[in-house]
Amino acid sequence: MNNRRINASDMDEDLSYIKTTYNLSPSIKENGKKSCIKSIKNITLVPRSGTHNNFKLKEEVIIYIISGSLQYSDNIGNTKELTRGNIVYINAGQGITYEIFNNGCDLVDFIEINTEPYMSTDAKVKSQIEYYTPKVLYSIDENIPENQWKYRISSKNGLAPIRSYCDINVYSLSLNSGEITDFKVNRHRQAYLLQGFGGSIFKGYNTKEELTLVGADGLKINDEVFELKSDINSNFLFIETFN
Repeated sequence: MNNRRINASDMDEDLSYIKTTYNLSPSIKENGKKSCIKSIKNITLVPRSGTHNNFKLKEEVIIYIISGSLQYSDNIGNTKELTRGNIVYINAGQGITYEIFNNGCDLVDFIEINTEPYMSTDAKVKSQIEYYTPKVLYSIDENIPENQWKYRISSKNGLAPIRSYCDINVYSLSLNSGEITDFKVNRHRQAYLLQGFGGSIFKGYNTKEELTLVGADGLKINDEVFELKSDINSNFLFIETFN
């Protein structure tokens, strides 16, 4: 079953300088005991704005830049400019405070994923997270590959450049107009397909569903082989986890 853009409208925020849309909220209540994904948000920052003193403890934050240029800094000495296709991974461990700022003249669009790996029943994982020194990693792409999935984040036993304490796999995709690609969500897995911008057609082979994705759009996918065809240049983030 595929569900269109899972939103909780009462949680959405539009504060003139920052607009947040929660793509994943109700399903957390359903899957909270299994999945360590806490929330998935589409966020837009207007020029000369940002959020400050973001304090996190014993959780992970993943920020993926859809468009624009975002300044990142934290209290452990990291400072970085992130642009389209870049990722910053924050393992808060014992605690970290960071801020993000749009110092440019254009809007900045990004996706933020929050996880709670300490929800794991594995005592070893819990202790590792609780006492872990905060860590920040970057995935920087100077030349964004087109028309192919790029493996960005995996679980600790995975093969991606960045490895999370969560049972999670994250891929990005830049698909040119008229191009087609596919992906298989395995049994006992669920996924969230987020279109950052563009326009595309989603076709599910198992469910026989065909959906049109417009602009910042997305859906939840279970046990499905699907095809994506872009009508115009489009950008995607794909998040796969335990069902």
